[in-house]
Amino acid sequence: MTELDSLWETIQNQLRASTQERTYTNLIAPAKAVSLANNRLVIEFPFENQIDFWQSNSQITEQIRQICFTQTGQHVEPIYVLANSTSGLTPTMTPPPTLAGSGMSPETPLNPEYTFANFIQGRSNQMAYARHSGPRNNRGFYTIPY
Repeated sequence: MTELDSLWETIQNQLRASTQERTYTNLIAPAKAVSLANNRLVIEFPFENQIDFWQSNSQITEQIRQICFTQTGQHVEPIYVLANSTSGLTPTMTPPPTLAGSGMSPETPLNPEYTFANFIQGRSNQMAYARHSGPRNNRGFYTIPY
């Protein structure tokens, strides 16, 4: 068993012990350690939502750092990549969307094309339409937002 394999087995066992079974099965177990070099542990995931979970959960990242330091004596930084993008070993970070050509102004994220003037009421959005038209039709009537 290589150093990477034994380190990854230790990480998996400790994460299994500290998370719920469903979370472990769906979001942690599919991950696979790809390489350990230059104080970077590259962890590969089959799906983007698994990477999102790991990146947004600072507790898991910190736990990995602590386990790596305990096992190797070095500060190791986990790098999260998609399974098909490990050739470049670049973390999956999507750039923020640009507003050019979208019809949206930089001051607001709202699209000016979507207004109640051209709103089509249907069964799936009748609650939104009622919330909009209720105060307009009953001026002076106090409503409590929910």
